[in-house]
Amino acid sequence: MMTHNRPRHSAILVAVPLILALSGCVSFGAKAPPTLLVLTAEAKVQNGAAKTGDASEAMIVLIPDIPRKLD
Repeated sequence: MMTHNRPRHSAILVAVPLILALSGCVSFGAKAPPTLLVLTAEAKVQNGAAKTGDASEAMIVLIPDIPRKLD
């Protein structure tokens, strides 16, 4: 009696990409040191200080609006 290996090959073709995708979620190393997770400026700006310039050189920094459940 001959058996077909098609279901086994299909399962492997589905499982391999899933395993590769989940491998990015697993970490085997130590936690990152706190200094890598914090950005600090080298120069501080005084409160209330203003600077004038051309609108073409302007840059706007917006705080991302994310749900609190991600905090």
